[in-house]
Amino acid sequence: MNKKNHVILQGRLSFEPTVKKLTSGKELGKIRLAANSGRGTCFIDIDVWDDNLIGTVKHLKKGEEVILSGELRSNSWESPSGEKRMKHVVVAESLRLAADGRQETIDKNEVPF
Repeated sequence: MNKKNHVILQGRLSFEPTVKKLTSGKELGKIRLAANSGRGTCFIDIDVWDDNLIGTVKHLKKGEEVILSGELRSNSWESPSGEKRMKHVVVAESLRLAADGRQETIDKNEVPF
């Protein structure tokens, strides 16, 4: 793997996934992952643009455990009051349910899909 900006995450969905159709006709799936790090829970927003993964997102439910890989992106904008804002999001490139919902160990040298 030659990508320098690549993340692999495992966690449970913290709310029901959504898929909305944009004016361009493209669909955008959104999920929020709750990942435990040993120092607490981190909530990570995930965008799903890939048409093949949208079908998977439509069948996911809150509380299910997933493993995904993707690219970390930074979005910045200016609020209506003129304040600069920034948010990090992961754009999913692959996504799957974790086996039996159990915690799996992932070898850092091996992508699990």
